[in-house]
Amino acid sequence: MISSLSNHDSEKKVCLQTSFPYFCFEKEAPFEDAISKIVKKWPYHFDKDFLKDYHHFLGISENEFRAHRSFRHQIRMLCSLYLMRRNLTFQSRLFPRETLLQLRLLPTFLQFPFSSKPVIGIAIAIHLSNHYECFEGRHILLAVQKLIPCAQGVNESFLKFQRPRDSLCLLYFEIEKRSGSRFFLTEINLLKQQLQHECKKCIETLVPSVFGTYNIEEVMRNILALSNQLKYLKDVPQMMISFDDQPYSRFLATPMTTVSQQSSQIGQMATKILIDLIETNKQFEPKGILLPTTLIKRNSVKVISAGGIKENGKVKAYTL
Repeated sequence: MISSLSNHDSEKKVCLQTSFPYFCFEKEAPFEDAISKIVKKWPYHFDKDFLKDYHHFLGISENEFRAHRSFRHQIRMLCSLYLMRRNLTFQSRLFPRETLLQLRLLPTFLQFPFSSKPVIGIAIAIHLSNHYECFEGRHILLAVQKLIPCAQGVNESFLKFQRPRDSLCLLYFEIEKRSGSRFFLTEINLLKQQLQHECKKCIETLVPSVFGTYNIEEVMRNILALSNQLKYLKDVPQMMISFDDQPYSRFLATPMTTVSQQSSQIGQMATKILIDLIETNKQFEPKGILLPTTLIKRNSVKVISAGGIKENGKVKAYTL
């Protein structure tokens, strides 16, 4: 919220209201001067790293980005991100294995030569529990659209701050309505209440690649190359199990045990879902569907004859 300090100073100074006291600075003063005043006035909340964050902001943001956003909004964004990082850094030391996220909404207007456009800036500080988790601008937009379907991202508005060897990341992203109108107060309150929870649900967990390319010729070539390298009994794998029951599996020197994943049934199910989305014009929502698989046992494994793992009379473990 911006308010004039006095009628005399209304053109020179503005105050920025946040969760801490008002920040006052000259409207035309350079960023460095404004940041220095903030650090001197509230040394408990801000230290010299705040100026480093500003220089980092200059390095990752385009001139066009800064030109369309007011001076006070950029300072407000930097203050919000800095304070959330300090808070989250403390929390991450207490809960290092948990995914932590904080956000703040920053409504503003993008300034153009003959018009302005209402947008909502979303400042986010996030601590990811492991390096396989991913959270980018597309994840923020997905979380927003679950709450406000008519929202869209503002082009070239995504910024990402992350220090080297730091699991804590700062993000900034702006949204607007497709119609170009303002967000209603009810929509803003909905974002304040539920967006943080939706963002956590949209964090993507990447799976490291452990399987080769789905290509029968490539698999056969690797198997033949491996067979030529086997010289001693200890070189033989303890167990070999493949997926999809490929035709070559039964014709190897040692027929391979496979897991049949019922590819035809998977294709039928996917086609049915796609046709249903087209006919009903529903919004796609990712969901998991479990289909039964079948273990086809061949000579690459065998049932443990003594001391095997069994459950309800059925064997649950195999070995060579």
